[in-house]
Amino acid sequence: MKFAHKCVVAAMMVACGTVAAAPTPVDSINGGASPAATTWSAAEAGWLYSPTESYSLLEVQTRFASTDGRTVTMEIWDQAPVNGGHLLRAASTSLTGEPFATWSFAALDLRAGEDYFFGFRNIVGLDVNFTRDAGATNLGRYYFSFADAGEYEREVVSSTISGAQPILRFSGTRAIPEPATSALAALALSLLLVRVGKRADR
Repeated sequence: MKFAHKCVVAAMMVACGTVAAAPTPVDSINGGASPAATTWSAAEAGWLYSPTESYSLLEVQTRFASTDGRTVTMEIWDQAPVNGGHLLRAASTSLTGEPFATWSFAALDLRAGEDYFFGFRNIVGLDVNFTRDAGATNLGRYYFSFADAGEYEREVVSSTISGAQPILRFSGTRAIPEPATSALAALALSLLLVRVGKRADR
């Protein structure tokens, strides 16, 4: 393999390795808040989330006030189902007593400024995963159903009701080169330019 070709391959390998495989925290809504002391009468509930940056989502966490070992399904839609949304991802996990329940799934690319709906099913009788803490972020609305059918057909619009203050954490990967990998890519390209320059001087 010629030297120039080796440099190009090296640069491409470095560039392709800039996105970490393991999910890291990217965003949250009331991630450090305490759940309210009440229980869900709804069988399913969810919220619209609009990321402020584009990233690849791999993991969602929420915090229920208490757990009972049941299996809860988390769904991601491109809009609220009642408004014609389409299901993008779904995952289930058992609530084991950890402070935060975690749902993992195949990477989903989220675009900054776009709305995504995050719903939780099989939650009736479960202590809630929203907060009444002072200063909590209020999303202005939430959706729920008394039937566990993935429809979330009831919408509550309010900037004061605590049900619109979910506790959510989002983890994934950002497609931004780290300084070290950027430097390696630059070095590979520099070596290529030096080699080409030497050949031109001959």
